[in-house]
Amino acid sequence: MNGGVIVWRVKLSKRVYGSPCASEYHGLAELVQQVRADRYLMIEFGYEQNGPTTIYEDNEATIKVAQNPRSYDRMKGTETSDHIVREAIELGEIRLEHIRSQDNIADIMTKPLPEASHTKHTNSLLKEKSK
Repeated sequence: MNGGVIVWRVKLSKRVYGSPCASEYHGLAELVQQVRADRYLMIEFGYEQNGPTTIYEDNEATIKVAQNPRSYDRMKGTETSDHIVREAIELGEIRLEHIRSQDNIADIMTKPLPEASHTKHTNSLLKEKSK
């Protein structure tokens, strides 16, 4: 909100996925549910939601699946609840934007990184916090 992250959570899935794309898509569906709840809460507080909420995704295949029903049909084992992603895009509630993996600050919270990347992301977080 106002340029800052309001939800940042990592949760280990209990399910095994057949591909990184399927795993990312399921995680995206969970995030979209959180974003929708937050948007409705902000409306209740009197803050009009002008335009979609941007979600940064580093997996291009996941973005393509979310935006193209034909891609989705080929992905096996995707749960019906994951359709929430496409619905939120169609309703203008969210917008997916690709972010290069090397620019994805969230990676510092989800995986071991080489020292240079770790330092870069740490400095980015500290810089943003001090603004």
